[in-house]
Amino acid sequence: MTNSQNGPEQTLELGRQQLRQGDREAAEALFRSAARAGGPEVAWQVADLWASVADGRAAEWQRLAIAGTAHGNGVEVDPDALPIHTVDFDVDLCAAVDQRWEVAVRTDERHRALSALTAAKPRLGRVTDAGREYSEEEYAAALDSVDFYSPNYVTVIDDPDTEPRVQLDCKDGVMPAMAREVLRILVEEMIAAGATGVLLTPATGRV
Repeated sequence: MTNSQNGPEQTLELGRQQLRQGDREAAEALFRSAARAGGPEVAWQVADLWASVADGRAAEWQRLAIAGTAHGNGVEVDPDALPIHTVDFDVDLCAAVDQRWEVAVRTDERHRALSALTAAKPRLGRVTDAGREYSEEEYAAALDSVDFYSPNYVTVIDDPDTEPRVQLDCKDGVMPAMAREVLRILVEEMIAAGATGVLLTPATGRV
């Protein structure tokens, strides 16, 4: 069966195989083919795959995934939210080195946005590096045998001189699957609070 005859999941798996074998360029070509048919769902998976080998391509794939994910209800997500930072070591190696775990809300409805961030705070603390949100009960039980990473703490910041925001202490770890779930929860709580606005990560410590 040729690549053109495969569905996106089969093509994605072929890319995984190439990545395991060390042929990153062949893997990337297959990932792009899979994403053309599979959309943002595939793009998120590809971002996570590149992050697993600390490859800087994770950054662009995460941007593509965010840009392709529909939200609606007056809530938008900047494609550069929760950015993955990269470093070029030579012409052939761009490495993913860390990720910024801060999301601000640009909105005219500050009170509602703060309500959304406050509601999201305990949920964000139960999100894992694999992109799973545990319930309170599941999280308590999982702590007996920890095989995941979750934020060390989550802080909601209400500074009148800046946009409301939330910060997660993730030790700068590069985790696109966690980023996806963090953004999903924030969008969900924004909608539940009746808030509109844009979720973004400011370029500096202040918006």
